[in-house]
Amino acid sequence: MIHVSVLGATGRMGALAKQVIDADSNLKLHSALDSSSPKEQMLGADVVLDFTNPAVSESLVLFAIESGLKTVVGTSGWSQQKLAVLEKALTANPESAVVVVPNFSVGSMLAQRFAAMSAKY
Repeated sequence: MIHVSVLGATGRMGALAKQVIDADSNLKLHSALDSSSPKEQMLGADVVLDFTNPAVSESLVLFAIESGLKTVVGTSGWSQQKLAVLEKALTANPESAVVVVPNFSVGSMLAQRFAAMSAKY
């Protein structure tokens, strides 16, 4: 059983994530955080899903890294500078892991793939 904490749980993607977690017998909702929730509620989760907003995402993900949590970031707006801060934090906390996927839409993923394919021409 994988215990999942959802950040931004009251937003569109957070609500969808909670539905998917509830429907999967291998997943259990550990915590569902909104803007008024203490970040410590994510402690003890096996994985954290971040669907917040750019203003708070960085501090929440850094807290997750420092707490040794595995995190999937679905929040857009991560600059190269912010990603460098994450990389430095991950170096100091090797038990943590972060995957940044700023856009979960199929169209966006296809556009990225096609751009990568056409870049060689």
